[in-house]
Amino acid sequence: MRQSAFRFLWLSFLISSIGDWLYKLALPVVILQKTGSAYHAATAFGVSFIPWIIFSMIGGVVADNYSKKHVLIFGNFIASGLALLLLSVLWQRQLNYPLMYIAIFLLASVDPLTHPGFQSIIPELVANDYLVAANATIQTIENCISVVGPLLGGAIITLIGGYTGLLVDVGSFLADEFTIEVQQVRK
Repeated sequence: MRQSAFRFLWLSFLISSIGDWLYKLALPVVILQKTGSAYHAATAFGVSFIPWIIFSMIGGVVADNYSKKHVLIFGNFIASGLALLLLSVLWQRQLNYPLMYIAIFLLASVDPLTHPGFQSIIPELVANDYLVAANATIQTIENCISVVGPLLGGAIITLIGGYTGLLVDVGSFLADEFTIEVQQVRK
Protein backbone atom coordinates (compact mmCIF):
# COMPACT_ATOMS: atom_id res chain seq x y z
CA MET A 1 0.00 0.00 0.00
CA ARG A 2 2.82 2.43 0.84
CA GLN A 3 4.60 1.63 -2.45
CA SER A 4 1.38 2.40 -4.30
CA ALA A 5 1.19 5.79 -2.57
CA PHE A 6 4.74 6.52 -3.73
CA ARG A 7 3.72 5.72 -7.32
CA PHE A 8 1.02 8.37 -7.07
CA LEU A 9 3.56 10.82 -5.66
CA TRP A 10 5.91 9.95 -8.52
CA LEU A 11 3.13 10.56 -11.04
CA SER A 12 2.19 13.78 -9.27
CA PHE A 13 5.78 15.02 -9.47
CA LEU A 14 6.01 14.17 -13.16
CA ILE A 15 2.76 16.00 -13.97
CA SER A 16 3.80 18.98 -11.87
CA SER A 17 7.24 19.17 -13.48
CA ILE A 18 5.80 19.15 -16.99
CA GLY A 19 3.28 21.84 -16.00
CA ASP A 20 6.07 23.93 -14.47
CA TRP A 21 8.04 23.89 -17.72
CA LEU A 22 4.97 24.88 -19.70
CA TYR A 23 4.47 27.79 -17.33
CA LYS A 24 8.13 28.85 -17.37
CA LEU A 25 8.15 28.98 -21.17
CA ALA A 26 4.60 30.18 -21.83
CA LEU A 27 4.59 33.14 -19.45
CA PRO A 28 7.40 35.14 -21.10
CA VAL A 29 6.04 34.26 -24.55
CA VAL A 30 2.54 35.51 -23.65
CA ILE A 31 3.88 38.70 -22.06
CA LEU A 32 6.18 39.37 -25.01
CA GLN A 33 3.32 38.84 -27.47
CA LYS A 34 0.95 40.99 -25.41
CA THR A 35 3.32 43.87 -24.66
CA GLY A 36 6.08 43.63 -27.24
CA SER A 37 8.43 44.32 -24.34
CA ALA A 38 11.35 41.99 -23.65
CA TYR A 39 11.85 43.95 -20.42
CA HIS A 40 8.45 42.93 -19.04
CA ALA A 41 8.87 39.33 -20.24
CA ALA A 42 12.24 39.04 -18.49
CA THR A 43 11.10 40.89 -15.36
CA ALA A 44 8.07 38.62 -15.02
CA PHE A 45 10.37 35.61 -15.23
CA GLY A 46 12.68 37.14 -12.62
CA VAL A 47 9.85 37.98 -10.22
CA SER A 48 9.00 34.28 -10.07
CA PHE A 49 12.31 33.55 -8.29
CA ILE A 50 11.90 36.08 -5.46
CA PRO A 51 9.49 33.91 -3.40
CA TRP A 52 12.11 31.15 -3.17
CA ILE A 53 14.35 33.56 -1.27
CA ILE A 54 11.56 34.76 1.00
CA PHE A 55 9.48 31.64 1.69
CA SER A 56 11.76 28.58 1.50
CA MET A 57 12.43 28.39 5.23
CA ILE A 58 8.78 29.03 6.03
CA GLY A 59 7.92 26.09 3.77
CA GLY A 60 10.12 23.88 5.94
CA VAL A 61 8.24 25.00 9.06
CA VAL A 62 4.92 24.30 7.31
CA ALA A 63 6.10 20.81 6.32
CA ASP A 64 7.17 20.07 9.90
CA ASN A 65 3.97 21.27 11.55
CA TYR A 66 1.12 20.32 9.22
CA SER A 67 -0.06 17.26 7.35
CA LYS A 68 2.19 17.04 4.31
CA LYS A 69 -0.56 15.53 2.19
CA HIS A 70 -2.94 18.35 3.05
CA VAL A 71 -0.26 20.99 2.47
CA LEU A 72 0.37 19.56 -1.02
CA ILE A 73 -3.34 19.34 -1.85
CA PHE A 74 -4.06 22.84 -0.54
CA GLY A 75 -1.00 24.22 -2.33
CA ASN A 76 -2.11 22.78 -5.67
CA PHE A 77 -5.64 24.07 -5.14
CA ILE A 78 -4.35 27.59 -4.38
CA ALA A 79 -1.87 27.42 -7.28
CA SER A 80 -4.62 26.49 -9.74
CA GLY A 81 -6.69 29.48 -8.57
CA LEU A 82 -3.72 31.85 -8.76
CA ALA A 83 -2.83 30.55 -12.23
CA LEU A 84 -6.40 31.30 -13.32
CA LEU A 85 -6.07 34.78 -11.79
CA LEU A 86 -2.87 35.34 -13.76
CA LEU A 87 -4.56 34.13 -16.94
CA SER A 88 -7.48 36.51 -16.38
CA VAL A 89 -5.03 39.41 -15.90
CA LEU A 90 -3.20 38.47 -19.10
CA TRP A 91 -6.45 38.13 -21.07
CA GLN A 92 -7.47 41.71 -20.32
CA ARG A 93 -7.34 44.08 -23.27
CA GLN A 94 -5.31 46.62 -21.28
CA LEU A 95 -2.62 44.85 -19.22
CA ASN A 96 -2.43 45.95 -15.58
CA TYR A 97 1.31 45.56 -14.88
CA PRO A 98 1.19 45.82 -11.07
CA LEU A 99 -1.60 43.23 -10.91
CA MET A 100 0.29 40.98 -13.33
CA TYR A 101 3.45 41.11 -11.21
CA ILE A 102 1.46 40.49 -8.01
CA ALA A 103 -0.26 37.47 -9.58
CA ILE A 104 3.09 36.09 -10.76
CA PHE A 105 4.62 36.63 -7.32
CA LEU A 106 1.69 34.96 -5.53
CA LEU A 107 1.68 31.97 -7.88
CA ALA A 108 5.44 31.59 -7.53
CA SER A 109 5.05 31.72 -3.72
CA VAL A 110 3.16 28.43 -3.57
CA ASP A 111 6.06 26.18 -4.61
CA PRO A 112 8.58 27.23 -1.94
CA LEU A 113 5.85 26.79 0.69
CA THR A 114 4.88 23.28 -0.47
CA HIS A 115 8.09 21.80 -1.88
CA PRO A 116 9.60 20.92 1.53
CA GLY A 117 6.40 18.97 2.28
CA PHE A 118 6.85 17.07 -0.97
CA GLN A 119 10.47 16.25 -0.17
CA SER A 120 9.73 15.15 3.38
CA ILE A 121 6.70 12.98 2.56
CA ILE A 122 8.76 10.33 0.75
CA PRO A 123 9.92 8.55 3.95
CA GLU A 124 6.26 8.24 4.97
CA LEU A 125 5.40 6.48 1.72
CA VAL A 126 8.20 3.95 1.29
CA ALA A 127 9.83 1.42 3.55
CA ASN A 128 13.32 2.30 4.74
CA ASP A 129 14.79 -0.40 2.48
CA TYR A 130 13.42 1.44 -0.59
CA LEU A 131 14.16 5.02 0.47
CA VAL A 132 17.36 5.33 -1.60
CA ALA A 133 15.59 3.93 -4.69
CA ALA A 134 12.62 6.26 -4.14
CA ASN A 135 14.86 9.33 -3.83
CA ALA A 136 16.81 8.21 -6.90
CA THR A 137 13.55 7.87 -8.84
CA ILE A 138 12.47 11.41 -7.95
CA GLN A 139 15.92 12.77 -8.78
CA THR A 140 15.92 10.92 -12.12
CA ILE A 141 12.57 12.50 -13.02
CA GLU A 142 13.86 15.93 -12.03
CA ASN A 143 17.06 15.54 -14.07
CA CYS A 144 15.28 14.14 -17.14
CA ILE A 145 12.64 16.88 -17.06
CA SER A 146 15.40 19.51 -16.73
CA VAL A 147 16.83 18.27 -20.02
CA VAL A 148 13.65 17.36 -21.90
CA GLY A 149 11.36 19.98 -20.31
CA PRO A 150 12.53 23.02 -22.29
CA LEU A 151 12.45 21.11 -25.57
CA LEU A 152 9.08 19.49 -24.94
CA GLY A 153 7.62 22.64 -23.38
CA GLY A 154 8.82 24.80 -26.26
CA ALA A 155 7.34 22.41 -28.82
CA ILE A 156 4.02 22.30 -26.97
CA ILE A 157 3.90 26.11 -26.63
CA THR A 158 4.66 26.42 -30.35
CA LEU A 159 1.82 24.03 -31.20
CA ILE A 160 -0.89 25.18 -28.80
CA GLY A 161 0.14 28.74 -27.96
CA GLY A 162 1.11 30.48 -24.75
CA TYR A 163 -2.35 31.04 -23.31
CA THR A 164 -3.30 27.41 -23.83
CA GLY A 165 0.02 26.37 -22.30
CA LEU A 166 -0.82 28.40 -19.19
CA LEU A 167 -4.25 26.78 -19.12
CA VAL A 168 -2.64 23.34 -19.34
CA ASP A 169 -0.52 24.36 -16.34
CA VAL A 170 -3.75 25.00 -14.41
CA GLY A 171 -4.81 21.48 -15.40
CA SER A 172 -1.48 20.13 -14.15
CA PHE A 173 -2.13 21.63 -10.70
CA LEU A 174 -5.56 20.00 -10.62
CA ALA A 175 -4.22 16.64 -11.84
CA ASP A 176 -1.41 16.87 -9.31
CA GLU A 177 -3.94 17.60 -6.58
CA PHE A 178 -5.99 14.55 -7.60
CA THR A 179 -3.01 12.18 -7.64
CA ILE A 180 -2.00 13.36 -4.15
CA GLU A 181 -5.58 13.04 -2.90
CA VAL A 182 -5.77 9.35 -3.80
CA GLN A 183 -2.58 8.52 -1.90
CA GLN A 184 -2.90 6.50 1.28
CA VAL A 185 -0.70 8.70 3.48
CA ARG A 186 -0.66 8.29 7.25
CA LYS A 187 -0.92 12.01 8.01
